[in-house]
Amino acid sequence: MPTHRSFRLALACVLVAPLLSAQAPGGEERAPSGDPALAAFLAEHPHGSAEMARLAPLVGDWRIVTRAKQQDGTFVEGTARWRFWYVLDGKVLMDEWRAPKPGGGEGVGVNLRHYDPTAGHYVAKWLSDSLDDWRTYTARFEGDRFVMRGKSTAPSGSEGDARITFYDIEPESFRWKLDWSVDGGETWIPEVFLIEATRAR
Repeated sequence: MPTHRSFRLALACVLVAPLLSAQAPGGEERAPSGDPALAAFLAEHPHGSAEMARLAPLVGDWRIVTRAKQQDGTFVEGTARWRFWYVLDGKVLMDEWRAPKPGGGEGVGVNLRHYDPTAGHYVAKWLSDSLDDWRTYTARFEGDRFVMRGKSTAPSGSEGDARITFYDIEPESFRWKLDWSVDGGETWIPEVFLIEATRAR
């Protein structure tokens, strides 16, 4: 018959074992023992994961130059401000976009991005002052590019498929592009909207 001491020891093992697991709650990858940068990220963001840590280079304030493609193939330039930060102790990356509107005033929108370990991809949700409901995108890293895909609305009001790519991500800059499809992704109109981001000081 087990003693009270052995019962307490077994119970302690059951309670402590999850804390020693190599995975976070929900199945996200935790820090490998040989990755001090990831360990530091998880120490600061206790609900984060290796997947969410990959988005850390975007955190901060950015000065934005935009280029919007017109029907004749020319581009119209604009400016914006973009800020990224973690919420929910690292489980979600939030950002806020602010840009002047052509008719005056300022347009504003927010994104929420998190990793879904069950689906094996990131989920991003976008809401702006011109939308009545969230737009949802799925996303994955393809090499060193972060690629988002989903249904979206063009400035003209038409619906289509959007393919959004963050690329050339460096400590002081990154690039972003939007490709557009009107045939369910069979063909794409490349680079209909471009962003050049420089870290603000």
